[in-house]
Amino acid sequence: MLTAQNPTDEFTNSELQELTGFGGPSVSKALSLLETLGLVVRRDSGRKTLYGIEETRLCEADDPFLEVPQAEFRKPLRRFVDRVVDTVPSVAGVVCFGSVARGEADRVSDIDVFVLVENDDELVTARRTVSDVKRDLEADPIDGQRYGFEVFVESVESARKRGADLQPILKEGVPLYETEALDELTGEPFRGDSE
Repeated sequence: MLTAQNPTDEFTNSELQELTGFGGPSVSKALSLLETLGLVVRRDSGRKTLYGIEETRLCEADDPFLEVPQAEFRKPLRRFVDRVVDTVPSVAGVVCFGSVARGEADRVSDIDVFVLVENDDELVTARRTVSDVKRDLEADPIDGQRYGFEVFVESVESARKRGADLQPILKEGVPLYETEALDELTGEPFRGDSE
């Protein structure tokens, strides 16, 4: 239960003892059983042994970041989304796409993100703000790693005009922050310039 509530966290045996109030033998026995059942994964990290939930066993998680296949990209994406939602008042959606969304990224891959804002008249301001967020996050290492972002910002109106250009992004992407405006856009037939 503890790991299911914190699916991306890892715990040592002693941390689990402290958190659950059970002694060493009980926690060790439970971890061994859960590992045998394929519900928990064990990872050695230096002198520590860490235990975490086997994420492939989670179904319909409430956390959209768990839909990002590669765990190492979740923390930078979460920071990006949190900062954008806090600083862009008209944000209507954030979608991760590209190699990170497909689970094919490596450490030199940029994190491709599409940001949708409600109002066309706020598009220029939103682009500047998102660019500032991107620059700040790229300069700030996360767990000793730097992450690059490739960000596209559109308003609902400009996204409709771009239509087919955005179809692959919205089709393959992992929505990390959604509003009704993003849901409507992803459900629309794409008209764009092809008409």
